[in-house]
Amino acid sequence: MRSLFRWEWRLAALWATGFFGLVYAVDLVLHQGALNAVVDGRPGVASRWCAVLVCWLAARRARFARVEIVLIATAMTAQSSADTLRGCRRSVA
Repeated sequence: MRSLFRWEWRLAALWATGFFGLVYAVDLVLHQGALNAVVDGRPGVASRWCAVLVCWLAARRARFARVEIVLIATAMTAQSSADTLRGCRRSVA
């Protein structure tokens, strides 16, 4: 039973990444490629953080034995953190 739960969690994370990426792309098409609060807001941030989740799930699945996977997950986390912080500061200003 526990193995099924893990598989469902991974599949849900992959589907969420694809879904938010699709929402982001459709939003870009609808706004003719112009970045605005809708395009650069929640869908963009959600798609970045879903990708981070998938990277960390891959690192955990490899049991953190492969250094390159952990480094990629760390880099994705740092980039998503910076993008989120930059987006929050831009919306306040």
